[in-house]
Amino acid sequence: MKFKYYIISLFFSLFCILLAGIFIAPYGLNFKGEEQSFNEAIMLISSPNRGERKIKLETGLRSYWLSCYGLDDLCKMENINKRFPITNAKILLLNSNETNFLNGVLVSYYKNDIFYSNKKITKDVNLLAILASNSVFCLKLAVFFLLLSLFFFIKRI
Repeated sequence: MKFKYYIISLFFSLFCILLAGIFIAPYGLNFKGEEQSFNEAIMLISSPNRGERKIKLETGLRSYWLSCYGLDDLCKMENINKRFPITNAKILLLNSNETNFLNGVLVSYYKNDIFYSNKKITKDVNLLAILASNSVFCLKLAVFFLLLSLFFFIKRI
């Protein structure tokens, strides 16, 4: 029996496309976010697993999970599980519903009368590519496995 590597790599490619669809499903096809500002908020840096760090912004009755994109100095190891009161916070939200997955990016805020700003965020940023980074990674893997299966198929001929 001949072992067909191209079928296995094609299977992995389709599996990665399915995973990318699962990761992007909570966001839908909404590519642009809306900016919201809050006078007072409490920020909590959390790390649910070793690789991912996220910011929980509590504003009165609502809370938002924000990405650490562009705020590497804020999301350092010594700030994990610490609460910071901030004022005049501006965030860019993909959807304003309260969810358990990332739904925005922190743009600017004041902490102890010092202004902090996110330098990587511009007006024309694709917020979906930032928040669904796992999906983008899975799509890259799918393209790699697809090219690998094409190589194995051509080598077989």
